[in-house]
Amino acid sequence: MFMKNYVLLHEDKSCGLLFSLLHRDKSKFYPYPVVYEDGLISRFKSASSGRKVWGFCCKGYIISINPAPEEMSPREAKEYCQNNIFAGQKYRLVPRAVMRNIFNNSLIINELLKNLGGTPFEAKWYMAANDRYTTDISGRTIHPNITCGVFPRMSEGKGFFYIPEDSKAAFYPAVKCQL
Repeated sequence: MFMKNYVLLHEDKSCGLLFSLLHRDKSKFYPYPVVYEDGLISRFKSASSGRKVWGFCCKGYIISINPAPEEMSPREAKEYCQNNIFAGQKYRLVPRAVMRNIFNNSLIINELLKNLGGTPFEAKWYMAANDRYTTDISGRTIHPNITCGVFPRMSEGKGFFYIPEDSKAAFYPAVKCQL
């Protein structure tokens, strides 16, 4: 019996950059490694047969293909993350830098999400974890533990802000992967 909370992640040889450079037929694999609920991480489209997708890998994180079931405040999001587990790890907010990377590649990632049966990112604010000391759009310093809002269509260095505790925003759960 499969228990998604305790899966052992294992990747096939398709995750390496060298692999993608050597294989010319791009139609046989996904642009990002896909993570299945049984623990397999693979870029091969053929690996999806009979498996359920949980997320995709980006910058050392596995990001869910669907957002949390509803928009939440930062406090509600932290509680939600504490109460859910994938691959033996508690959910967390995607770091702001990873979210920015996703948004910089949003056309490819949204197409991937559609192909996997997930929910594509929209042009709205998403909750993210601030992964370093930084300055928001008004010039205030934001502490790394503070939840940020990230917008997919803003240029680098702008487009994030501190999310007040009473504000609600969508977010995609993630877990840190050690591969």
